[in-house]
Amino acid sequence: SAPLQTQVYEFEVSNSGTHYWHGHVSMERTDGFQGPIIISDPSNDDEMQLERMYDEEAVVFLQDWYHLDGRERRTGLDSDPFIWIGNAQTFLINGGGVYSPCLGNDDAAGDTVDSGLSSCADDCSIENYIKTIEMEAGKTYRLRIIAGTELVGVNFAIQGHSMTIVEVEGSIVEPYEVQNLDIMPAQRYSVLVTADQEPSNYWGTTSVRYRSTAPMGYINLRYKGAVAPTNDANNPVSMDGEDFSKDH
Repeated sequence: SAPLQTQVYEFEVSNSGTHYWHGHVSMERTDGFQGPIIISDPSNDDEMQLERMYDEEAVVFLQDWYHLDGRERRTGLDSDPFIWIGNAQTFLINGGGVYSPCLGNDDAAGDTVDSGLSSCADDCSIENYIKTIEMEAGKTYRLRIIAGTELVGVNFAIQGHSMTIVEVEGSIVEPYEVQNLDIMPAQRYSVLVTADQEPSNYWGTTSVRYRSTAPMGYINLRYKGAVAPTNDANNPVSMDGEDFSKDH
């Protein structure tokens, strides 16, 4: 399609579950050209039985984010000799994330592209740029975790909560409880999480796997009635080192 036009794709679905779409030209998918596809099959008894195990659901979409665009990254990776493009500058969850130096942290997480603060927005804060999933005490939630990542595998964990794996890439599996979950690029999992803690804010975090350093990702799971976290001078909140996957 030409710019500003719409094109409709029709296709036959082979299996229900948690999937995602993405572009295939160069590295455009991690420039933002991707998103979830959630497919339900009312005729599938296993799927309907699974749906009775939870009250609500939400997507948790993971993505590494670079200051260089996809064309520049591809040029480096295709070079001879190979040119490593370095770590992502930010890790996004549901499109939300912060460039660590913008919060006053001088550690740029291995950033070799832009270690200054030229990328910071005037309103850069946890409140404005970290996404939130609202939860209600006593309810069970299906989190559909999708790794739309480009060059990094991560471990995902939720502060104070266990997760029960119930689906892997469209296949319903025997429920299996974990404290954290390794997830590599393009993988998808559904996990059940019960809001069984005191009403508060609980960080969901990602930490890099098989690499010495990379930015962490954050999403806030906020119980109904809890006050939103802030990082202003009167109520500071630090996200440094909040890697809950390392607690288990």
